[in-house]
Amino acid sequence: MWWQALNLMQKIYFCIATPATVLLIVQIILMIIGFSGGEADFDGDVDVDVDVDVDTDVDTDVNDVFDGDPGFRLFTVRGLIAFLTVGGWVGFTFGDSNPTLAVILSIVCGVAALVGMAFLLKWLLGLQSSGNISYKAAVGKTADVYLTIPANGQGSGKITVILNESLRELSAKTLSATPIKTGAKVKIVDVEDDVLVVESI
Repeated sequence: MWWQALNLMQKIYFCIATPATVLLIVQIILMIIGFSGGEADFDGDVDVDVDVDVDTDVDTDVNDVFDGDPGFRLFTVRGLIAFLTVGGWVGFTFGDSNPTLAVILSIVCGVAALVGMAFLLKWLLGLQSSGNISYKAAVGKTADVYLTIPANGQGSGKITVILNESLRELSAKTLSATPIKTGAKVKIVDVEDDVLVVESI
């Protein structure tokens, strides 16, 4: 039988590489779905609300890899799985002919996969960051009030505005002495901490 023909080192490497490969494939599929299934800017207020609105542009991921920081992260779950996958298959391949070479090559190739995955994640984070909302681009635009905006900057309401060719619901406040009711037209005049400052038209 094929399994019985393998030596102990090949069996060990095979048992490491196989589940790691399955996990890596699943994670790649989830990454593809995550990036192609919609826009990458999930807006969320700190306050608990029925609708999740992105004021802080904090992007989250199951493995806490996509946290809005496009930095270089070497040791991540994906990186370690890539290490085990590549290292495991390299060790399995060379484990029959030269065990010492198999161990060395598996470590070297695994580290290369780990570093490669880190660079890939950094690149993907850069793409995600570039897809976030540019609030400055909203200044000067006209919007509709979705939830009443309190007066004198005492809290925020919601507005809907076309930004980046799509309709977005964003938080807004006003410095005027009177609140701006739902349905009113407003003009966006400034941005303060990712909250749009508006005034009645």
